[in-house]
Amino acid sequence: MKKEFMSFTKKYAGDPNNKKELIIHLISEFWGIFLLNFFLIILTSVFINGKPLLTIIFPKGYDTILVFIYTLVLVGLLLLIFIRWSANFNPTISIYFYLIKACSKKYTMQKIAAQYLGGICSGALGWCLALLTSHNAIDTNAMGGFLSNNIASPFAINTINHIITAHVFAYIIEFFAAAGICYFLYSKHFKENYRAFGLTLYFAFGIAIAYNSGILAWNPARCFGPALFHDFQLIADHKLTPYNSELLIYWVFLLAPISGAYAYYYIDEKFGDKISYYTAKIAGLIKK
Repeated sequence: MKKEFMSFTKKYAGDPNNKKELIIHLISEFWGIFLLNFFLIILTSVFINGKPLLTIIFPKGYDTILVFIYTLVLVGLLLLIFIRWSANFNPTISIYFYLIKACSKKYTMQKIAAQYLGGICSGALGWCLALLTSHNAIDTNAMGGFLSNNIASPFAINTINHIITAHVFAYIIEFFAAAGICYFLYSKHFKENYRAFGLTLYFAFGIAIAYNSGILAWNPARCFGPALFHDFQLIADHKLTPYNSELLIYWVFLLAPISGAYAYYYIDEKFGDKISYYTAKIAGLIKK
């Protein structure tokens, strides 16, 4: 890791000093992902009088901007609460910190396991709420990252062309989105107090886009739980096909963000100073 690398990384990404710290870090990863997922899942999985909660609290015509504000507040609060305990909320971020040697391989794997556990538990709870209120499978569109219900429609539905095209398109979007996350984390030209705000804004925009398009998950752990129980419900209803399975396309949202993080790391090693400086200068975030 470069000597001048930000204190932000050293403070929030390094290995814990003892077992007690490790447990606190892993608990924060679990609850951070769990709460983020849960408060997104309930928007589309909980029904009141036959209507999803989303349409009740976010009236049509204002729903996109309200989803953005909702996510901005939600992510901001979770970062404010859990970042002090080294929570990443995202395997992509954890892997990137490992690549830049901010933390060990063992600690990285422990954090990722806690993130997946939080995603699975929140998916299970959301599934139960969906069964109790709507008797339908979880709608993962508002959570982002799954194409079977939404982004697939412009392509040849129920054909092999649809599957290939949708997967490739999603991979490209996820790849560059993950690289963008790494940029906010790494660029030493950003003032430290802008980092958490920049990430919060970035995620809020992403989930608002996901609400309308079904893309931009950025987070393999957050997506896995809802996808797992979405498909489980379809199996129980004898309705699962290759064209509506969320797990079938999950590989995109596992590999694309991680490969995006790797790509950004290697590009940054070679061209990082120039890229970081000119991008931060355009954004007006250069340190005085």
